[in-house]
Amino acid sequence: MSTTLPPTQQEDRFKFGDRLTPRELEVLKLICDGFSTREIAAALNVRFKTAAAHRAHLMEKTGSGKVVRLYRWALRRGYVSLGEDNAPTKTPPQPPG
Repeated sequence: MSTTLPPTQQEDRFKFGDRLTPRELEVLKLICDGFSTREIAAALNVRFKTAAAHRAHLMEKTGSGKVVRLYRWALRRGYVSLGEDNAPTKTPPQPPG
């Protein structure tokens, strides 16, 4: 018999002693807006490895193994919303030609 928790309970394993730093909050919002790690690095004017480390810390702190779970975690806790006021700030790439 498996002792794996359902996804909602897995997400609630967040350690409240592990508060998100202001930089992690910035990275969280950019991830939820659809930014890649490379785009996050450019937006925050940091190295790729630094952005990747922030992303990894977010995943670890929240118990989210995937971006979808991270987004759901952020949504449930009010860090992001589904309203138009939270529309992605990222400009979609334009097709060539």
